[in-house]
Amino acid sequence: MSLLDNFAHGLIVVLAAFSHFILNLLIVVEGWLRALMKGAGLSIDVQTLIIIFILSMFLVGVLRLLGGRLRLTIALILILILAHTLAGIANGPLGGG
Repeated sequence: MSLLDNFAHGLIVVLAAFSHFILNLLIVVEGWLRALMKGAGLSIDVQTLIIIFILSMFLVGVLRLLGGRLRLTIALILILILAHTLAGIANGPLGGG
């Protein structure tokens, strides 16, 4: 393999590790939020709706209040978190456990 191939492979490995870390962090934060809401007596469907609502409101607030690259960066992060939450719905039933 050439030097460029080795560099590209190394870069992909680093990006994959970073993505894995971020997804695990999202799972931990979402689990923590769900545990708090379960302690308050909310069902799993209501928990999901609340998480989606909170993320959507933060996204609307970011889009209205901030500008430039900061708005773009935070909006992208919030969209990715929202997509992660919605992917949990698509992967199976919410009350499976």
